[in-house]
Amino acid sequence: MELLNKEDINNVKEHKDEELLKKAATLYKQEEYEAAIEYYRLAAALGSIIAISNLGYCYYYARGTIRDYTIARAYFELAARHGDINSIYILGDMYMNGEGVEQDEHKAVEHYVDAYNLLKSSGDVYNYPDVLLRLAKIFIEGRLLDRNIEMAVNFLEVAKEGFKERMNMEEDTAAEELYEEAESCLEEIKNMKE
Repeated sequence: MELLNKEDINNVKEHKDEELLKKAATLYKQEEYEAAIEYYRLAAALGSIIAISNLGYCYYYARGTIRDYTIARAYFELAARHGDINSIYILGDMYMNGEGVEQDEHKAVEHYVDAYNLLKSSGDVYNYPDVLLRLAKIFIEGRLLDRNIEMAVNFLEVAKEGFKERMNMEEDTAAEELYEEAESCLEEIKNMKE
């Protein structure tokens, strides 16, 4: 794969970060992660917050590079400061699991709630079922936030629809597993009521 052909160079010169981001996404889907990283870096240098977040994912999941939670966190924090919802809730995951940070469940919940509040204010709740699933599980448990079964059920129903849509739109095996996890949580709630 030839990096930076004439069109790519023109996109850099003309500050077309969206074109570079598209190319990076295509390479990523083709599992050409190292090449994708180069295009994400170019798009990030031109100001693409999505590219910054995606660089975080590359380091978080060791795609085209070594796994480095410290670098991943730095990219996620930068993108989160610009309101990137994916970065905010992944930072929550990092705090929940102690990945590259000292484990802090309360900070994790703060990030999940921040992501949800951004979603709610933008009307984009349905496109981020992952956030809803995480919060629903916390509401069911009732340890980090007050138990709220009604809210958990609402979140789980919306999350299921979001995961179902992701399963239909793309080959996303994670979406299928997450859909089943949401179903399992709803079953758990049903058993609690009996």
